[in-house]
This record gives sequence, structure tokens and C-alpha cells, in this order.
Amino acid sequence: MLMYPYSHQQSGIIFENNVNNAIKNHLKVNNLLREKDIKNKYGVNNSGIDHMFDIFNTNISICIQDKWEETKSSISTVNHFIKCVQNIQLITSKQILGIFLSKLPITKNSLEAFNFDNRSLMNIRFINIHLDEKEYSLVNSTEILIDKLLIYLHLNWQLWTHDFDGSIIMR
Repeated sequence: MLMYPYSHQQSGIIFENNVNNAIKNHLKVNNLLREKDIKNKYGVNNSGIDHMFDIFNTNISICIQDKWEETKSSISTVNHFIKCVQNIQLITSKQILGIFLSKLPITKNSLEAFNFDNRSLMNIRFINIHLDEKEYSLVNSTEILIDKLLIYLHLNWQLWTHDFDGSIIMR
């Protein structure tokens, strides 16, 4: 999953594909959708979500925006993600976890937007999962970030990670 010598745009596409493959291959979830599927199902204004899936036997959906960029995502990018998640929640009436998965942590203003919405919205929660500074330049940094996502989903949402043969991977 080495990202270089690709352009930043190519690296972002590769990262997005790797995240989708990790969800598809290692989690048991319902209705895994990619950005194109989300826009087709919920409208073109919901372009700020790269992955969406339901947790089995619950009324909970997880929406993920992934960013593999060399700079922190702008407040407008984060606000667009927030708006798209709010739209999905209004359409589905489900509880939603919005995960902003990024190489770098989001800005202070973006974090404040997440915290404001976490305090004011009943059925939506937002988090940012990102690399630590010491992990940025590691060859396997994309795998580290995807592992952080899978570990978070396991510890906080009881989504067990499965191997290709279907056996549970203990973390």
C-alpha cells in the first residue's frame, strides 16, 4: 500500500480504495456503499462521504470521509462532510457516526465544529481518526491509519475484524 511515487490525487484514490477494501474484507457490515453509490441513492449533494455502511442488527450507519493529503483539511471540507452526514441522517432517520479519516489531524476550527455538533445533535456523532506525527513518514503509514480505524470500530462499536477465511482476528 505504498503511496509514493504517486501524485497526491493518485495517493488519495489508492487510499480510498484501500479503506474500502479493508471494510469489505475485514468487517461484517450491511450495505457498504462508495461515494458514487451514496450520491446515486441519497442525491448528488451528498458527495462528501466516501464510504457508508450499516452495523448489523442496529439502527446505526457509519459514514467515512477519507483524506490522504499533505495539509490539514480546510474547515469548508469538514463542514461539507458534516452537512452531508446531517442530510443522510434526515433521509434515513438512523443514528450516524461520521468519521473523518485523515493523514493529518483536522484543524482546531474543524474540531470545534465537530464538538459543537456532537453537543447539539441527538443522532449524530463525529470523530477524526488520524496519524500521529511520528507515523507520517513511515512506509506503512496507510496501513497504520486503516488499522486505527478498524481498532476504533472494534473497541467502540464491537465490530470484530475478520480474516479472509472469516475467522475473527484478535486485537
